Amino acid sequence: PIIRMEPPYTNVSIFERRKILHTALGFIRRSKVKYKFIYIEKYPTDSFLDISSRISKEISAWIRENYKELSSYGTIKLYYDNGQIELTKILSTLFNAFFPVVENRQISPRDYRLFQAADIICTLFLVKHKFDTGVMSKSELLFFGDERNLDNNYLKKLKKQSY
Repeated sequence: PIIRMEPPYTNVSIFERRKILHTALGFIRRSKVKYKFIYIEKYPTDSFLDISSRISKEISAWIRENYKELSSYGTIKLYYDNGQIELTKILSTLFNAFFPVVENRQISPRDYRLFQAADIICTLFLVKHKFDTGVMSKSELLFFGDERNLDNNYLKKLKKQSY
């Protein structure tokens, strides 16, 4: 919504919207959030099972690679907003298979800053992918300008927090 000037940002200037996004990115850096961004290309010939299988393989490989660190947490908490039910099922199944204590919590995104942080991270990397493939929307081009601006002003510091 902040990039596309949708509610509640309909009457907010681009300068103010960029400032809000930079403030959110500052929170992400200070909170020392670590993330793993996975992009799965969806082809017209892919079945639902093909896509689910690729997502499951990517996530389970990541869990195995980071198992020691992840298992050091007493409880793994999965937050979801009912946005992508199948993804929620995959995450719940995989995390419950790997870890003894997993809590599933349904939330409203506006109530949890870390959930919003995850949304921002995903959005920025999706925009990067769209720049790479040349399918930018007008609102994304207006907000970020060019790929160099996106990389230098939004992604450069964020990439340091990746797994």
